[in-house]
Amino acid sequence: MTPVERLLAKLPDAKPAGKGWAARCPAHEDRRASLSIAEGDDGRALVCCHAGCTVENVCEKVGLRVADLMPPCEPKRRSRPNIVTAPPRVPGEERDDWIRGWLSFQNWKENER
Repeated sequence: MTPVERLLAKLPDAKPAGKGWAARCPAHEDRRASLSIAEGDDGRALVCCHAGCTVENVCEKVGLRVADLMPPCEPKRRSRPNIVTAPPRVPGEERDDWIRGWLSFQNWKENER
């Protein structure tokens, strides 16, 4: 159940209005629908009483917590660094690598002529 569905279940008089819903605010005596409810981009329930009631008061009157208006947060997965171990070095190997590279360059240079 999404946060908006959870809140709408507590507001039986809620009706679709525009991109969201409108209902009578449970936090004060209301003759007309002054409470706007919509779903945010991240799934949270957006609640606004146009008479000035706070979200905390609205939630308290319907038996919800403000945290109930938020989608469940996914635990962030900690990425483990890729640990690559180099093969053991043999003394003088760097010099051998350099010589092989230099000879390869010389061979390439002569083939380009």
